[in-house]
Amino acid sequence: MRASLLLLALAAAISAGAVPENLTVSGTVIYSQAWNLFFLKTETENLFVATRQGRPELAAGDDVKVTGFPAQRLGRLEIESATYEKLGTSSPLPDAISITPAALRRLLTPGGPDDHYGARVRFTASATEFRVREWGFSEVELSFGGEKIVASMQGRFPAAMQEKLELLPRVEVEGILKFIDVEVPPGESPLYELRLTSPDDVTIVPDATFRRRCLLLQARKLISLTPYVLLLVVAGLTVKLYRAHRAKDRLQAVIDERRRMAADLHDSIEQHLAGARLYLDSLLPDDGSPAPRELKAAELARDILVAAKREIRETIWNLRLDELTDQAPRDVLLSLVGKLNAPGHVQVSTVLRNLPEALPERLFSDLLYIIQEAVTNAIKHGRATRLVLTSDTLRTADGFALRILNNGTPFDPNRALGPEAGHYGLSGMRERARRNGIEISWFSSSHITSVRLEVHL
Repeated sequence: MRASLLLLALAAAISAGAVPENLTVSGTVIYSQAWNLFFLKTETENLFVATRQGRPELAAGDDVKVTGFPAQRLGRLEIESATYEKLGTSSPLPDAISITPAALRRLLTPGGPDDHYGARVRFTASATEFRVREWGFSEVELSFGGEKIVASMQGRFPAAMQEKLELLPRVEVEGILKFIDVEVPPGESPLYELRLTSPDDVTIVPDATFRRRCLLLQARKLISLTPYVLLLVVAGLTVKLYRAHRAKDRLQAVIDERRRMAADLHDSIEQHLAGARLYLDSLLPDDGSPAPRELKAAELARDILVAAKREIRETIWNLRLDELTDQAPRDVLLSLVGKLNAPGHVQVSTVLRNLPEALPERLFSDLLYIIQEAVTNAIKHGRATRLVLTSDTLRTADGFALRILNNGTPFDPNRALGPEAGHYGLSGMRERARRNGIEISWFSSSHITSVRLEVHL
């Protein structure tokens, strides 16, 4: 009781303005900060100690003797400009106390029967913000039954743990409880602080919301990696293509390389995109109902992946054009239509007649490119949902005519953006038509757009 009476007397003297020169107490360290602060557990209470010996080489459980200037803050006795002497190591400290929101203020009432200032406590709360301070502290702001508590730790959490905390999960925390500020305006809650000693003092409590956020994070990572994977694949394939061009059998090497490129795109990128879409589909309602607001990002990402997968498939088909040029034109065009049909999105039909049984390889390859580009423009830029591909013989010369009709937005090729704006579709169509003697023309009305190709043999 002697120590208790001494502390009470000192507190009374401080309140009366008679400040003692110094105070010497002994106790056990219950928390040590890597700068110059620690909590000391004495026989009667817990004291906050600020040393002048620099970084304290202390750990929880060390017995020390402290001498310093007493001060009183927020109704608590503290020791400043202290020196300390380590006496040894005591037995392990008591286990943490589980607390509830209703008991929080009572636990920090000076002199109260439930006073646990500086005690190690444990509770579960919702993280509302995570931040890393410039001065080297990591902080997790918590909502605990309507009360605001800032859990702070010197240093950084491991990267994996920090990533999870940034998703603002529910957490179980354990640390030293104290006030930051109790002098707050009426109607507002005081601000509490929980001093953490290590990352092990924070445990994630996974729930449905946290798992959903983790899935969305993984999906975003996968989507963010797609351009880099594409870049690496294209870079690698470009190097292979360049080397193939220098080979003795140049034409065959290029054809083989295009086949390998198509296979690589199919077996790598397209499969990754398909996996990512399945991943996102698992997050969204499977009954066709609209996605909730928090999953709109997943729904948008899913739609982006669907579009990317469609474009990859078009690229694969274009890379394999050389394999199609030895087939009958009618069969190839029917295959193209089958590839483009997407029920519920795009419907493509054909009226094909009087087509030749075969075409020169270069002419056929360029013709397929022009048709593919015309269809792509109609769907992507004209938002067409219905297309018709027709063919017939020319009246005045040997050859045939192809027409691609669509119900998309009217199109004026003379006002379309060209290479100067980074658009090469129309210029590529005209160039291929010119070198093969194909006459190409466009016609648009308020309801239909037509691209006509006259192929002279």
